[in-house]
Amino acid sequence: CLNKSSENVDLLVFGHTEHYGDDNDEQNKRIQLPQNLNTMESALNNFLNLTKGFFSYPFLYLCSRELLLKNSVLFPEKIYYEDILFAAKMIYYAKNIEALPKSLYNYNCEKHDSITQTYSKEKIVNVISVYDKLYEFLENSNLIEKYNDQFLMRFLLHGLGTCFQIYRNLSEEDKKDNELRQLLQSYL
Repeated sequence: CLNKSSENVDLLVFGHTEHYGDDNDEQNKRIQLPQNLNTMESALNNFLNLTKGFFSYPFLYLCSRELLLKNSVLFPEKIYYEDILFAAKMIYYAKNIEALPKSLYNYNCEKHDSITQTYSKEKIVNVISVYDKLYEFLENSNLIEKYNDQFLMRFLLHGLGTCFQIYRNLSEEDKKDNELRQLLQSYL
C-alpha cells in the first residue's frame, strides 16, 4: 500500500471514518483521507488548517520510535488537548512523511461518556495553555512568521471555539468564576 520509497518513512498518516449515530446509515459517516504532501511544510500547513487529513488525533499517525526519542516528542503530562502539541511536533520533526489514503480507524463521535464530552474550567485553561505552547513551539522553531495566519485561524476557530463551547456547558456556579471569565474575556 505504500510507495516503494517508503522504507525510510518516519511518519505515516492514514485516514479515518467519523461515525455519528446509526452505523448502518451512510449519511452518519464521514470519511477523512489524507493526501500525500511529501514535505513537512505542506503537512504542518495542513495540520494547522485541519485540512487534507492532517488532524490532531494521534491515532491517525504511525511514527518511528527514533523520531520521538531523538526529538523528545512527548505528550505533555496532566493536561487535556495534549495531542495538538504532540502531533505538531511529530509532523515538524518528520523528515519523510507518507500518507496512506485509506480509512484504517473508526472514530465514534457520539460517545457521550467520553472524556471529550465532559466540561470543566480546567479544560478551558488547558485548551488555552496548549495553544500558548503551540505558539511558543512555532516561534522557537522560527515558523511563526510563516504560519501566523494559519495558527491564528486555528486558535480562533478551534481553540477559543472549544473554550466557549465548554463554557456554555459549565454549571452556573462554575460560570461565576471571575478568573475564568477574565481569561476568556481577554480574548474578546
